[in-house]
Amino acid sequence: MTKPCPKAVRALGHYLHITPRFFNFPYVPTSTGNHVADYAFFHLQFMDMYPPKIKPSEATRNQNSPHAQFNLGQGLTKHTWHITKVDLIYWNEKVEATGSNRGMGLISLDPVDDIIYKGLCKLMTRKETIPPGKWEEEFGLGQVLSEMFHIISVNWNTFLDEAEQHLQHIQKSYSLALHQLSPLWSEVRRRIVSAKDTAKQMMSHPFFTAVGGAESISSYLKKIILTLNDYETRTHELDTNTNILINLIFNLATFNDTAAAIQESKAANYLAASIRRVAMLTFFYLPLQIAASIYGMNINEITGGDGDHHIWEYVILSLVLMGLTFLFWYAWKAVPMLFTLRLLSRRQSFPTGLSPV
Repeated sequence: MTKPCPKAVRALGHYLHITPRFFNFPYVPTSTGNHVADYAFFHLQFMDMYPPKIKPSEATRNQNSPHAQFNLGQGLTKHTWHITKVDLIYWNEKVEATGSNRGMGLISLDPVDDIIYKGLCKLMTRKETIPPGKWEEEFGLGQVLSEMFHIISVNWNTFLDEAEQHLQHIQKSYSLALHQLSPLWSEVRRRIVSAKDTAKQMMSHPFFTAVGGAESISSYLKKIILTLNDYETRTHELDTNTNILINLIFNLATFNDTAAAIQESKAANYLAASIRRVAMLTFFYLPLQIAASIYGMNINEITGGDGDHHIWEYVILSLVLMGLTFLFWYAWKAVPMLFTLRLLSRRQSFPTGLSPV
């Protein structure tokens, strides 16, 4: 097991005659080799926590790589979850002295994954209470595989625990944060399913069945698969709860908008009632105002003075001013319409593609 820089890993791979594909996996949740008895390898993405300004190389390969920083009730955590990966390969190497095959293995981790590296070393060197089986005594590959999946399983469990606490904290008021979580759950579920599928493929891989290790591999990985099934269910529940909270917030917003519209409608009705009362007062006082205006005029028919105007002059002047007012209003409305109609008629009089100069 090694964790040097990528160039050193490639050099080691060249020395050990490992296929170059093992060091050039695309950015995918999982990828496995052909099911042959000579070798077995896989590439698997999962999420791990990193301190500020630290980012694994796998997360930088795709700008849409999922990441998350959760709020556990006391502000955002100091660590951020990013996508990282593990590449693991097993192969048989012939021992010239004995003529038998010797099982070999290589694990490639990101240079910043110190916690995973140290955890794997500790798990591999701890004192076992259960004696290893014959296949493990010869190769030790089953333990390496199971411990790696154990670390991945623990990482997903920690991630989901923080995600559930985060969802409980933000469900009260953070609508935007809820919308941002929806695609995250889909990406997480894809990678959990990928880990489960990879474990199933390793259980039935010809490399392990050829050396009699299928039973040992199955005993190690069955519990891991059950655990990953539980994580998949938890992720689905997180997605469902997120959508429920989004719908709840949307319904509350709709209710508030409806309540505001009702209040505006009530205010409009009150204003209309006030205007109606003013109109009724106007109809009541308008005849009185007209009568007072007439009796207040200095006309010959009322004052009897020879120098005052006659009432018929007032009537004629009022009709003329009223006519001028209506004429001005009509011109104000009709002239723009006439101009528009004239412009359209001029455009229609020219051939298609030409316009008047």
